[in-house]
Amino acid sequence: MDNCWEAIVDTWLSEEYEQYHAVRSRCRAMMQGSSHKQGPTTLKEYAARYTRFHPGQECASFKAYALAHKGKAKDPDLVYNPEDPPEAYSNLSVHSRLSEYTAMAREIHGPEFDPSTADLEGDIVMRLGPGPD
Repeated sequence: MDNCWEAIVDTWLSEEYEQYHAVRSRCRAMMQGSSHKQGPTTLKEYAARYTRFHPGQECASFKAYALAHKGKAKDPDLVYNPEDPPEAYSNLSVHSRLSEYTAMAREIHGPEFDPSTADLEGDIVMRLGPGPD
């Protein structure tokens, strides 16, 4: 166990990690709002938590991503509405990402496709880039 801890500390003290940390810190400082409100849980865990607090409301990963940028899963008033303005989200870039994803998903699956009922498709996410916010 001590060797594992030493390896972790060595990584944190390395020049490479310091450079990586500095770059990511600058990126976070430029964000317009917080990244999300899901806490330390994964998106899948957030979706399960949302469903537990909102019985009868399934929560696919697209919807979970949107909701995680609006509030905590246990908030009784938390709902996904595709008509919400950018200000409804914790970070203004989320609205445009959801809109771009929806447009591309409808190009692929047809104009009536509702992405809030489906899981995020990695292919679409990768094509839209540039990466996580």
